[in-house]
Amino acid sequence: MKKLILSALLIGTAATAVNAQSIANSVLVYGDLSYTSVKDGGDNKTRNFDFNPGLGYQFNDYFGAGLWGNVGTTRQRLATQTEWNYLNTYGIGVFLRSTVRLNKIFAMYNQLEAGYIGGAVGNTGTNTTSNFNGFRASLTPAIAVYVHDGLALNFGFGGIN
Repeated sequence: MKKLILSALLIGTAATAVNAQSIANSVLVYGDLSYTSVKDGGDNKTRNFDFNPGLGYQFNDYFGAGLWGNVGTTRQRLATQTEWNYLNTYGIGVFLRSTVRLNKIFAMYNQLEAGYIGGAVGNTGTNTTSNFNGFRASLTPAIAVYVHDGLALNFGFGGIN
C-alpha cells in the first residue's frame, strides 16, 4: 500500500504544477517537487529527488516568458553493493509560453524551453566522478485546469526533447 501511495504521489507531482498565469501583466510561477524511495524484494534501493521551478512574466493572456531551473539527485544501491551509485543534475534556462484560454476553467499551452544542463555520475565507494554538461531544448504541450483565480493545475502530455 505504501508503494502505491508513493507512486500515486510521484505521478501526481510530476504531472502537475502550481501556476499563476490567468491575469495579463502578472508574475508567472510554476514548478514541481518530487521525492521517491523504492526498495524491491531483492533489497535493491533507489532514491530520487527533483525540484524544477520556473519564474516569468505573463505579458498578456496569450504570451509569457521567463527562467526555469532544476536540481535533482538519484541514488541507487543494488543488494550486492555496500556503496551507492549516484547521478546529480542541474540546469538553468529560458522559456516561452503560448497560451490559448478555452473557457473560464481550461486553457491549453505550449512551452518552449532552452538552457544549460550539467551533472555528475559516480559511486560513493570508489570516489570516482564523471562530470557532464550540455544544452537542452524541449517543447511541451499541456492543459491547465484553473482551480482558483490565478491558480491552475497543469497536465503535460507528449513533448519533444
